Formats: sequence, structure tokens, C-alpha cells
Amino acid sequence: MIVIYVSLGLVIGFIIGFLIFYVIQKFHQQKNIKNKLNKKNIKIEEYHKKNIENFNNITKLLDNITYNYCELYQYIINIYSDSIPEFTIKNKYFFQFLKQFKKNNEELLYKTQPKDY
Repeated sequence: MIVIYVSLGLVIGFIIGFLIFYVIQKFHQQKNIKNKLNKKNIKIEEYHKKNIENFNNITKLLDNITYNYCELYQYIINIYSDSIPEFTIKNKYFFQFLKQFKKNNEELLYKTQPKDY
């Protein structure tokens, strides 16, 4: 009878020990997965911030380029109007296009707000 109780207690102890070990192992796996997930989220946030900073720099560069092109076109118009007095700017399609382009750009720059990415 004692042998049966001892063997039964041993079997129950192994089962309880196995269950405790299994639960602890799953807990550690979940903890490791959660740590990896947090590290990945931090990397994603850093990438997102860097991406936003790059987009801001690109928009500044594009604004500078458009401003410089407008100045260049204005300079070309002034050079042609000063160098050729009988040259009428209103009759030439190219300069009409430049004036219209400048007017449209000014309207777009001042009337529309920039997109927030």
C-alpha cells in the first residue's frame, strides 16, 4: 500500500512539475517576444522620424528650386526687355507663358497650404 502511495505521489509530482516548467517556459517565451516587439517598434519610430525629416528637407529644397527658377525667369525677361527695346514681351508666347507660370506659382504658393505628410 505504501508503494502505491509513493508511486502515485511521484507521478503526481512529475505531472505538477512538468506543468509548472511548461508554464514558466511559455512565460519566458512571451517575455522574449515582447522585448523583440518593443525593439522593433523603437526602430520603426526612429525610421519614421528620419523619414519625416527627409521629407521636410526635400520640401525645403523644392521650395528653394522653384524660387530660384522664378528669379531666373524674371532675370531673363529683364535682360531681353533691356537689350532689345523694340521687343515686345506681350507679343511673344514664351514670355506670356513665363508670366502666366509666375502668376500661377504665386497663387499656388500663397493660396494653398502645404500638405502635412
